[in-house]
Amino acid sequence: MLDTTAPRSSLQLRELWPTVSAATLGVLQGLPEASRATSRTSSSRTRAGADAAASRDDWTLLEVEPLAQSRAGRKDDLVLASSCTPELLRCYLDGSPCSSRRFSRAGEQFVFVSYADDESTAERRVAKRNAIESALCKAVTGVGAVTGVGLGVRSTYVDLALCNLETGLTRLVSKLREVGAPARTFIQFFDSELADEWLSIWPDIRLTEE
Repeated sequence: MLDTTAPRSSLQLRELWPTVSAATLGVLQGLPEASRATSRTSSSRTRAGADAAASRDDWTLLEVEPLAQSRAGRKDDLVLASSCTPELLRCYLDGSPCSSRRFSRAGEQFVFVSYADDESTAERRVAKRNAIESALCKAVTGVGAVTGVGLGVRSTYVDLALCNLETGLTRLVSKLREVGAPARTFIQFFDSELADEWLSIWPDIRLTEE
């Protein structure tokens, strides 16, 4: 079912459920058994305490054609991204039905932080993003991990996987306030069923404001 080059044949109705179940099991078995948080902790210990976020061997670099020139609620202004979950990112950007359960069998929830970026140069934007990414990586230690970063036309993004959503979101908000994140900083969800939900870091700031 997942191989587009495989020969097609019709199925009897009684064969449908076993076939779909087998395909679903195959997808799940292809996902990492451990959560990203667990993998990051193990990696940190193996590398004698070095920042595991610095290792990007399994990350994919993506160039994206932005859909909007202004700030966007759905990463529509994304230009460049790097991610260890590229299929999740592609699914989200395509507007296809998206669920964290499709990309993790450890019960993780995928979210992303977006903030309006008015730095004057690309170098300063990257430096600011690296500082925020590092702070968030430490903030979610044990309950989550950074899974991707991105630069948009006017916004910058940090993607995360959270094993404990309530604890993870609380830590993210606290850390973003601590580092003085821009006023228009939000946490959003990759899942389609939560597409209209968002969390503002600062009071009285709305995602839909112009």
